[in-house]
Amino acid sequence: LDPLPGVGVRNLVVKLPESGGPSAETELHVDDAVFMLNASPGLSSVLLSLREGRLVSETVAGHFDMKLPVSAELSSLSVNIENLLPDPKAATGGVQLLLEKVVYEDWRVRELSLDAGLEAARGTVAARGVSLGTEFSLNAETTLGREDGGFNLGDARGHFNVAEISKLVAALAEQVEAIDPEARVPISMLDGDFKVSFSDNKPGSADVDLVLKPAEPEAASALAVKALWKLDQPITAQVELDGLKVNADYDIESADYQGRLELNDFKSARIDPWLDIVKSGTKGAFSVSGNWSGAGSLKDKTHQGDLTLSAVDFTREGTPPIHGQGGIEYDWPKGFSTKALQVKAEGQTLSLDLKLANGFLEMSDLLWQDGDKEMAAGNANLPVPEDFSQWREMLADDTRPVTVSL
Repeated sequence: LDPLPGVGVRNLVVKLPESGGPSAETELHVDDAVFMLNASPGLSSVLLSLREGRLVSETVAGHFDMKLPVSAELSSLSVNIENLLPDPKAATGGVQLLLEKVVYEDWRVRELSLDAGLEAARGTVAARGVSLGTEFSLNAETTLGREDGGFNLGDARGHFNVAEISKLVAALAEQVEAIDPEARVPISMLDGDFKVSFSDNKPGSADVDLVLKPAEPEAASALAVKALWKLDQPITAQVELDGLKVNADYDIESADYQGRLELNDFKSARIDPWLDIVKSGTKGAFSVSGNWSGAGSLKDKTHQGDLTLSAVDFTREGTPPIHGQGGIEYDWPKGFSTKALQVKAEGQTLSLDLKLANGFLEMSDLLWQDGDKEMAAGNANLPVPEDFSQWREMLADDTRPVTVSL
């Protein structure tokens, strides 16, 4: 019996005993793949397995003049369903499969295995694969309720891992222009845990905790990220690196945010290996201590905050070291004011304060020293445009006075 192109039914056996339920077994041939289908007496359980060959999606789709967006080869399959009858809603079972040569547009997965299980009150899934030069895995489970004739999801928890980030980046560099193919990425892995809570089968909250961890701690800073989402509440996130900690809240609907940044002798050299991936490395130039706190609205383009830098050191080969410190308070776009700005380099010191308000940039307490010798001092008051993109028009038409005292 060949009901469809490329599909054949062979060796069909149906048993109808005088006592007990019926059972059946048969072979399903799909192109070169041969599946065995067995149904136990009373059809209480069903077993489907791939006995030989493999199933090629492109070949099957070709029988029906179809082109699928994703292609793959099924090389292993086992499906076991228990307690199917007399009540299908009580069914349990499992699926194990192996896909090879998975292709979607320019993306390829060499192999992908899946092991899913359905128990009376729990569902599990374990996936493993190889893609873009690295192994990856995902393990998850969820509680299940079977009230009202359906499945009710409870809490879902899981763990994921990407084994070799350096190989992943190297493979992505062939497809993503922003990635530097010459970047020396530390041998590292990405580990993460997640939890999703459901109510009426709709997600009510989700949190994720992931760590990018180099195999050798001295090679680069680890990167830890925690994020939490709750229905109708702002997203909260925390990021930690060596010497750096960020806490932030963001409301997706209103686009309001607030956050805090702490820098404790943060050295950019510790994150350069990660920044180099996207061609943004600092060559270890900065060491920073300070803190920032602020809030605002991306929708309204208003921002308020306070940044204090107790020490900023810039060092690069061929350039004299530069030390800076100071702070700034801002209420944008109304204005800002600085606090004790100071820059030192090659024995010279420049200090000043700036204030932007009411259409003027005020510079006060300017002092330039070479060692102990005063080179210049003064103040200035300069008109500025309300819209800085219109600075050329302001220079041409503005009649407000410019005041400079040196």
